[in-house]
Amino acid sequence: MFEERPWDGSDERVRELEEKVNAYLTFVLDGHMQRQHPDIEPSQITIRLDYLSRMDERTRALLPSIEATLKEYGIDFSIHLLREATAG
Repeated sequence: MFEERPWDGSDERVRELEEKVNAYLTFVLDGHMQRQHPDIEPSQITIRLDYLSRMDERTRALLPSIEATLKEYGIDFSIHLLREATAG
């Protein structure tokens, strides 16, 4: 996953992140991933969130529950700040 917008902690942004994670999880659990990539075992999957700006505290507080949910399905979760976005 890739997020280039600034994190603002709004209900909308948190919901969008949850929906994005759920879409990726559904892609794996419904077998779409296996059909498109039969050489990849579900236990090898990591959902990675790459982002460009510092994450607000509300969103950061959500990450452990996302990680725990994915772990229940044997999927790893990682986050990676690509670079700090600067103005000007």
